[in-house]
Amino acid sequence: PALTAIHALSRDGQARIAPAVATPDRARSHFEAQDVLETGAAGVYATTSGWLNRTVQALSGAGRIEALSVGATAPLILRGPAATGSWSPGRGVDTTARLPMLLQDLYRDDPLLGPALARGLQTEAMAQETGAASAAGMMRPGGGGQGREVARAMGDALAGFLRVLGGPQLAAVSVDGFDTHANQPGVLAGRLGALDGLIDGLHTGLADEWRNTVVLVVTEFGRTARANGTGGTDHGTASTALVLGGALKPGGIIGDWPGLRQTALFENRDLAPTLDLRALSKGLLAEHMGVDRRALDTLIFPDSASTRPLLGLV
Repeated sequence: PALTAIHALSRDGQARIAPAVATPDRARSHFEAQDVLETGAAGVYATTSGWLNRTVQALSGAGRIEALSVGATAPLILRGPAATGSWSPGRGVDTTARLPMLLQDLYRDDPLLGPALARGLQTEAMAQETGAASAAGMMRPGGGGQGREVARAMGDALAGFLRVLGGPQLAAVSVDGFDTHANQPGVLAGRLGALDGLIDGLHTGLADEWRNTVVLVVTEFGRTARANGTGGTDHGTASTALVLGGALKPGGIIGDWPGLRQTALFENRDLAPTLDLRALSKGLLAEHMGVDRRALDTLIFPDSASTRPLLGLV
């Protein structure tokens, strides 16, 4: 019941599951695993930029590429030398007011703050134009929305940015609250419901543009195969990735399912990884965004030439 929209997409061949995917990192620290997940590096703290930001770099030679993050802060995956936008569903900025104009004059000649302010004002103006600003009331603290409906509003807001002419071609959204050390059934149902609402809002909001869209849902690590004493599970290794979108080719499971037999577990506790997340991401970037193999192996996912792109999904 928590995944009604995603289940419907899977029936239509627009959602597939990779059930045993992992990054190259085998640590069970949130900080280290999240760093490797978002930087795309083979090891922890190897670079300070995110692989989606470097994708913008790689594609910039073919024309202007815009990327956007939606949320309170821009995630590491979109941070780096390439300029990207961010939009937080807060109070909003009146772009016709006097203060933004004064700030533009003040920072006009500043090489860092000038372009950043201009981009922020442009993004806020786009939010007003697309109707994303109207959804912000539900998303901001005290806005009255709850769980799935808040997430659906965020998905719809993101769709508004992606639909607009000259809007972003790449986007990132962070969803947290999945550290289920206790009461996993109750907590997970709520969080999966919010994820489902986010995807549902994006799907319906994009309308016909959904057929040109691919969504990748990933997490930094999985959970232990055995429950602990508080009705939850602890930090594990392999986990599930979802690939959704109208541009997706119909098919079954992505990669191999190793099973949960004791002899099949990783270090006798975790689901064993059978698919490198970089291979999955490389395949989607190659087929859907047209990124060439050299850029994938060296710039976007450094020192990863031995990890071949997983093709045939798009």
